[in-house]
Amino acid sequence: MPLLSELETNRLVVVIKGTYESNSPQPWNIPVLRANDPLVEDDSVVIVQSPAGDVFPSAFMLDVSELRLLDVKGHQQKFSNIRQTFAMGLSDGEPFFSGTGVILENNDVPTTQYPALLIYVRKMLFDGAIKWLPQSTWSPLTYLDTFTERPVPGFNFNQFQAYSIYDPLRYESYLYNRVFPIIIGLEDTPVGMIFNKKYPYTVLEIRFVVKNFIKKFEVENKNNNIFGYIHYYGFSDWLQDVQPDETTIGGNLHTVARSYVPGLAGSIRGTNNGVAAHVIAIPNAASIANYTIPAPGNLRQANPCNMPRAPGQYLGKEISAYLDYLLRLEKFKYDWNQKFPTSWSNNPPPDPDCASFDGSSAAGGTGATTPAFTAEWDEYAREVGGFKIPQLAVWVEAGQSYSIENVMPGSYDLYISSGAPTYGQLYTDGAFTPYANNPVTVSIGGAGKDPLNNTSINFP
Repeated sequence: MPLLSELETNRLVVVIKGTYESNSPQPWNIPVLRANDPLVEDDSVVIVQSPAGDVFPSAFMLDVSELRLLDVKGHQQKFSNIRQTFAMGLSDGEPFFSGTGVILENNDVPTTQYPALLIYVRKMLFDGAIKWLPQSTWSPLTYLDTFTERPVPGFNFNQFQAYSIYDPLRYESYLYNRVFPIIIGLEDTPVGMIFNKKYPYTVLEIRFVVKNFIKKFEVENKNNNIFGYIHYYGFSDWLQDVQPDETTIGGNLHTVARSYVPGLAGSIRGTNNGVAAHVIAIPNAASIANYTIPAPGNLRQANPCNMPRAPGQYLGKEISAYLDYLLRLEKFKYDWNQKFPTSWSNNPPPDPDCASFDGSSAAGGTGATTPAFTAEWDEYAREVGGFKIPQLAVWVEAGQSYSIENVMPGSYDLYISSGAPTYGQLYTDGAFTPYANNPVTVSIGGAGKDPLNNTSINFP
């Protein structure tokens, strides 16, 4: 237990990781990718497209100011108010990305149940940000941001992160719903994490999905009267699509947290006889649909009532860039009119994409309802809001054995994915196949065992 050896008296150990997996993560894919690869450059990058000067980031920077636990009575226990900063290289050997994790300093909390964790993150940055200046041609300038009170080549994308992308006609779409704090549910038991000081240690593991989940975005910028467009890196918009002229990268910070007691925790082991894949363990009888999304593409583009956004006002002085802005403004007007009829009524124009606001109108008087704005966005919110990262997951190569470590006693259903997810994406419905003899039961400190008493949980 190398992590625990670094501590003195704390009984609550907080570990943070940057992986989808709880241990044995998938290797980085970035050596085979370029900054301008379509899997890396988001489709919202429309002004300065695929310039040769863009480079893939090499480091992730994290600035944490405070940690709190919410107890069952609704009280917040502040158990760390120490500012902690980390700069981590994007390599498989980096503890943040290797599955080991890094320790966050903290104090102990009272013995009780805690259903949620609150993390106050001041900044998240990737290096590699470039500001493109509209001169005779696009000219690159390394963008500098501030980290630990020093200028660094990078961009703080945390300022753009929000909990969700709301529909544009909803009141909340104008609210400042930034991820400060980040709220993570603790689902170890129906009442959350149970912390008891009678145990020598309890480990609280926090995971942000960072590894193999980085994309390049574009934002308009004017600083010191220098107008341009910044290309910066943030978390993939696989779940909640970022579209041109948007700054909010909402709902794409995927997190999960769990707790375990060393000495009580066991493991689940087996072999993968198929292609390289993820093996996950979820609570017995839980729906696998909670860990996937239904759309094979992306949910926002699949929403017929997803409205185009107006381009940001042009603040520069270059005439060619201003003319380009006017063209984008006209395209926005055209796209909006294609989506919406001139008015919502019982007689919408022929075949509009989103002909009804509340679903009460009918298409062509036939009685068949057309896509309704409110219903479509409510369904979108349910789908993205219900998506979870599994608490227990490992990556296993083809024909190799695996071991899911630090599994608390209980019953679990195991699944294996049909293969590796595409870079920057996670899983859609149908991607996971269940183990034939679920559930797998883990006893105190023991190995997982299926109903046939097999302790090797093998996938064909």
